Amino acid sequence: MTCNTLVNVSEYANSRLTLIDFTLTSREEIGEVRGKMYNRLINICENERLEYDPETLKNLIISFGPDMRKIIVTMYAVYLANGKIVGKDFKNLLNFDKYSQI
Repeated sequence: MTCNTLVNVSEYANSRLTLIDFTLTSREEIGEVRGKMYNRLINICENERLEYDPETLKNLIISFGPDMRKIIVTMYAVYLANGKIVGKDFKNLLNFDKYSQI
């Protein structure tokens, strides 16, 4: 089982699980993960033949990383809104409070 925050996991389940903290602690780790995420997003866009702006992909990673699910959901919402993956105002595109459990 994976989760982004432990407060959403019941004490019963939490007592039977092992916690593995994936917190990024150094600039090198953050840079490495962001680079891999960027390459993955480019791969997705090219495989799906989506028109995209490289700066938009970088902004998505900066805004929502390291939560890859939220990045992909937002990228899809940007695509639905624009017909291509361009833009900067991601937080107003979706009400993320409503979708925070995605």
